[in-house]
Amino acid sequence: MKTNLKVNIAKDEYGHDLVIDIGVLKNLFIAGMSGSGKSTILHNIISTLIANNNPNELKLILIDPKRIELSVYTSVPHLLTPTIIDPKKAVLVLKWSAKEIGRRLDTLKNNNCKDINAYHRDVLGHAIEKFNKRVKSDEEDHFSTSTLPETMPNMVIVIDDLSNLLQTYPKETISTILQVIELGHSVGVYFIFTSTRVGQKIFGKELQSAMGARIALQMSATADSRLVMGTTDACQLHDPGDMLFRDGKKYIVRGQVNMFTYEEAQSIAKTVYDQYKDEITDSINFGSPTAGASAVFDALNRESLEDNDDMYEPAKEFVVSRGKASTSFIQRGLGIGYSRAAKLMDLLEDRGVIGPANGSEPRKVMGQDTADQDDNEIYEKVRKLVISSGQVSSSFIHDKIGIGYSRAVLMMAKLEREGVIGPASSNKPRKVLVAKE
Repeated sequence: MKTNLKVNIAKDEYGHDLVIDIGVLKNLFIAGMSGSGKSTILHNIISTLIANNNPNELKLILIDPKRIELSVYTSVPHLLTPTIIDPKKAVLVLKWSAKEIGRRLDTLKNNNCKDINAYHRDVLGHAIEKFNKRVKSDEEDHFSTSTLPETMPNMVIVIDDLSNLLQTYPKETISTILQVIELGHSVGVYFIFTSTRVGQKIFGKELQSAMGARIALQMSATADSRLVMGTTDACQLHDPGDMLFRDGKKYIVRGQVNMFTYEEAQSIAKTVYDQYKDEITDSINFGSPTAGASAVFDALNRESLEDNDDMYEPAKEFVVSRGKASTSFIQRGLGIGYSRAAKLMDLLEDRGVIGPANGSEPRKVMGQDTADQDDNEIYEKVRKLVISSGQVSSSFIHDKIGIGYSRAVLMMAKLEREGVIGPASSNKPRKVLVAKE
């Protein structure tokens, strides 16, 4: 799978094209005052990405709390969910991305791959090559893709604008971003943020270290320019589109943003929609948050998103009756998008219908639904395991008890609340505080 993440964003001071590669930059921060050209760059990037990559290779999540710029892409098949304008849903999406990154990291670990490029080359590429040979020799039905590993497409998450989003949920937003931004690029998840306002509360030290690639447009405050570029040069940019680009190092290039209009973005979005409108596209329904400021976060912890999927029962019957399970198998069998099939696989694993992933080995179909078991029953098993072994981690619980990773995380939180294990530490394993019974 070859994803083209290169974008020609500007002309440098010598008239040469300034081409960036999102996959190389990993993450990108774009800052500047209103009217300085942030939206022009953003439309250029998004339009180029959807024009150069098909929906199976690239997925987008667009967060637009200002409700102005990104709605033009709502019908584009590359989107995993319609453009997010609700701040509550935005935080929910970021929390989902944290879970998705964790799931992808587990997949890479199980397949002994250091990053997504190695996975696409050594695992997916070889599997597709073997599959095509079997299809040509009539040893394999070309519709039966259940033997193929998941494609794991690259994903770009865009927030326009970060300062606006932080006004509503500053603590939840920034903490979730910091959780995912450091690890995302290794599994093909990249972040692009724009921000009108810049300050330590918005672009603090942690975010600065994670987002080395930056674009600065016109700025009025020297403190903001120093924060983003390390110099006051952004205050000396006079015209809309004048920009400074830092590639993640101390090397700074001055340039002029390429002209890209809203009408051009509309035209490309429509063309891409027409091109893929007859294909099954992935989607994730994040639902409508219930009343109450914290309801969206409580809903996430209860895994209510997956519980509400009306395709769960058909998916369960499908894999149990056939005795095998994979994301592609469910996608083909039920006629749904790949991302929804992947979420159903997670839920089937969480509930014990299928076993955990084990490298390239097929998943075991257990047939039992652990959702019917009381959480207290599962917790007691986990508690006894942790105390008797003296070991504790989400992966350990996931492997030994046979529950899903997300449910193992919830059990870890309960163990900590009950005083069975100590708090997490960045450089030390958790301690088991209760003696063997």
